[in-house]
Amino acid sequence: MLKSLYLVPALTLGLALAGAVAYAAPRDGHPQGGMPNDAERAAWHHEMCADEYAHGVSRMAFIETRLALTDAQRPAFDAWKNIILSDAKGRQDACLSDTHDRSGPPSAIDRETHREHMLKAQLAFLDSELPALTALYQTLTPEQKMVFDGPHHGPHEHGGGHHGHHGDDGDHGGDHEDGPTG
Repeated sequence: MLKSLYLVPALTLGLALAGAVAYAAPRDGHPQGGMPNDAERAAWHHEMCADEYAHGVSRMAFIETRLALTDAQRPAFDAWKNIILSDAKGRQDACLSDTHDRSGPPSAIDRETHREHMLKAQLAFLDSELPALTALYQTLTPEQKMVFDGPHHGPHEHGGGHHGHHGDDGDHGGDHEDGPTG
């Protein structure tokens, strides 16, 4: 009995220390565990941008599969999907062409200008998406609407993508000034 009194705290302490060591260990293979250099930051940015369209395609495939669309519903889905994928491609292209200096944090003006641009882009997207989304939604059965409206299954949940189009905060494409951590 006395051994178990000491064993639980010792195990807990051991797990806590292991977690602390793992947290402090270098991430992404950075040998010194410090901040990434300019080349690493640029490579991270390029990879993040290149994933924009792939995330959109995978999300559309997921939704399409989960909805089990009928032939009659397919044209409305395809019209909506084309808007979503066109937007994802446009965000990818804009991200890849973004060449601002990432060697330091952006200024307050840079952040607010970026935020304004993202909000305007989100509004333009919603203006084009909403009619197609409405048309699609009207073709869905009550069961399909439950899938479409459900958590992590609806049109605006991008599941694991770092910069999904519509995250919980409604940010259109995320803040591209952020670099990798570690």
